[in-house]
Amino acid sequence: MPFAPGQLTWLDLSTPDLPRSAAFYEALLGWRIDDQGEEFGHYHVAKAGEQQVAGLMTVPDASSAWMPYLATEDAAATLERATAAGGARLFGPDVVGDLGTMAAVTDQGGSATGLWQTNRHEGTAAPGPQGTIAWAENRTRDYDDVVEFVGAVFGLPVSPLEGPPMRYAIVGPEGGAPFFGIQDESADATGAPSRWMVWFCVDEADAAVERAVAAGGTLLSPAVDSPHGRFATLADPLGAVLVVVELPR
Repeated sequence: MPFAPGQLTWLDLSTPDLPRSAAFYEALLGWRIDDQGEEFGHYHVAKAGEQQVAGLMTVPDASSAWMPYLATEDAAATLERATAAGGARLFGPDVVGDLGTMAAVTDQGGSATGLWQTNRHEGTAAPGPQGTIAWAENRTRDYDDVVEFVGAVFGLPVSPLEGPPMRYAIVGPEGGAPFFGIQDESADATGAPSRWMVWFCVDEADAAVERAVAAGGTLLSPAVDSPHGRFATLADPLGAVLVVVELPR
C-alpha cells in the first residue's frame, strides 16, 4: 500500500450544497473539481494540478465538515479495534468498486475519522503545491481518551509535546515523519465540538484570505507567523472550518 497504516491518505468534504462549496474551493485553492458520475453517487474529486487531493459529496440537511481517511491494511479489523477501544461505528466496511474499502468511526471526543483500505486508489497528493494537504489534527475535548484510542487502534507512538500553551501530541512512527496531531480543546470556551482541522498549502496566506472572503468565506483567525509557516483559520460558506498555511521557503 502506498500509505502506511495510520497515515492520512484521503479527505472528504460533506456539504449540503456541493456546487457552492466547490466554487469556494476552486476560488481559494485553484482546484479543478470533477463529478465522478452516477456510478459513484456523483461524488466529486478535487485536483491540484494533475494530482488528486480530496473528495466532495452532497449530504443533505447536514453541517458541512471535513473528514480525513487514515490508511489501513484491513478496514474491517481496524473498525473492530476502534469499537473495542471505545469508538462508535459510523459506517462500513463498504467496498468502493475496485478502488478500495472504506469505513468510519467516531472517537470518544466525537471526532469522525475515516478508514481506507486501498486497492487501485492512489490517495492524496504529497504536500507542497498550493491546494495540497499540509497537515491535519484532531482537536478534541477528550484528549486523554483520544490519545489512548489512537494508540490502540493504529498501534502508532503518540508523543506529547512538552509545556504550555496547550496539550498537543504528534502521531507517527518513531524516527519517521509525523502523520497527524491531537490537540486538547477541553478549555475552549467557544463551545466548538471536537473535530478534525485540516491545513491546506497556499502560495501566499494573506492573498488566500482575501480570496476566501471574496468567495463567501469567513476569516476566523487572521494570518500569523509561526515556525511552521504563516497561517490563518477560515470557515467556508457552508461552515466547514479549515486552515490555510504558507509553508516556510
